[in-house]
This record gives sequence, C-alpha cells and structure tokens, in this order.
Amino acid sequence: MESEYAVKISLSKHEHDNPEAPYYWSLIKHDRSWHQIAFGWEDSPEKCFHAAEEYYRSLMSDS
Repeated sequence: MESEYAVKISLSKHEHDNPEAPYYWSLIKHDRSWHQIAFGWEDSPEKCFHAAEEYYRSLMSDS
C-alpha cells in the first residue's frame, strides 16, 4: 500500500506560541494510521505551505 500525505496549516495566528512566526504547519503521513512526520512555524500561511512542500519534496527525492 502506498503512503498518503497531507498538510495542515493554521490560518489563525498563534502569537502566544511564537510571536515572530505565528503560523503553524504540519506534514502528516498515513500508513496504517495518520501520524505527524514534520512541523514548523512561519510568518505567513503561504510560507507554511512552501515549507511543508519543500520538506515533502525532500522526502520524495530521498526515496
């Protein structure tokens, strides 16, 4: 079975967690169940998407 991937991005600011980069991203993977494999903080939702996509592409190039 091939793994499935998804990105979760917070569209709401979380300044109480990270004042300089208040938006959160998470890359999740499904094998037998969903689990988080990477995460990070950025200063905009757009940068969150690009960071998650970059991480995903690095995984795919390593395999």
